[in-house]
Amino acid sequence: AGVFGKLSRLLNPPDQKLKVQNEKLLQDAGLRQRTAMLLCNLVADAPSHQLQDFRKAGLLVPLLRWLVKYKADDEMTRLMLASIYHVILDVDNRNDFIKIKGLSLVAKMLFVADKSHHLYIMLKIFETLSLNQECHEELLNTSVTSGPLKINIVVTLLSLMDSVPHLLISATALLANLSNSQLCREQIVSSNGVLLMCRLLNHEIEAVAASACIVVTNLAKEDNVRQGISSISFVPAALLRLTFSENRTETQALGLAGLKNFLSFQSFSLKFLAEGGAERLWKMGKMVHNANIHALAITCITTLIFA
Repeated sequence: AGVFGKLSRLLNPPDQKLKVQNEKLLQDAGLRQRTAMLLCNLVADAPSHQLQDFRKAGLLVPLLRWLVKYKADDEMTRLMLASIYHVILDVDNRNDFIKIKGLSLVAKMLFVADKSHHLYIMLKIFETLSLNQECHEELLNTSVTSGPLKINIVVTLLSLMDSVPHLLISATALLANLSNSQLCREQIVSSNGVLLMCRLLNHEIEAVAASACIVVTNLAKEDNVRQGISSISFVPAALLRLTFSENRTETQALGLAGLKNFLSFQSFSLKFLAEGGAERLWKMGKMVHNANIHALAITCITTLIFA
């Protein structure tokens, strides 16, 4: 049955006699932790066929069960979360994880988490889960009540916007994925997150600024929000800075896609012109060889002409 089969007999025993016997064995904290470490090491960077073997052994449910049962044990929690992250890189395991309500269980842990290493691995789990578009709604609708506050994924992510770089990069990337959803955009607006996301356009870490640009561009799908963003004084210069980033073509495209939304507003276009944006766009339209960027630059110039 292989090592996953043996682990399955230990964690998910097929009969009551074995279950009682294994529970006695696993009362030993040392054995429990070594078992969790073995499982974590087996799935870390495992090839696809090995992750399929994990799935066939039916280990996902016991993994979640242990996560709940030993949540007071810091090291066990870390090992279980790390195992979940590696396992759900496989699309079949990811689908199973969503089906058995693993998403809402880990989300509720994230909302009350206070240990940064747990926060990071949880964010990586949700970044991976958010690759499945259909789970966005479940994640956005999951919440916990803490006193008078209702804490959801958007509130949690917005609270991490002044965190250490690795947490910030992961939190903004996840918010960028989720902001395709209208529900996410509504939650950002109701949580006073619009100005915060606009400020992050100027962040020194390009990955953070790029993710913020995706969020701001998606927020612009809401008419009243688009108008509000267009009147924020520093946004034209911030989007110009991203558009003329020398590091990555993708960042330039994001900046242009952002500009395209706001150039029809007079207050925005006047600030944009004052920043020398028209001349720079015109040069970009003439000199750039990337077809997507060229098309976006021409669209921006056309929008500016008719503004």
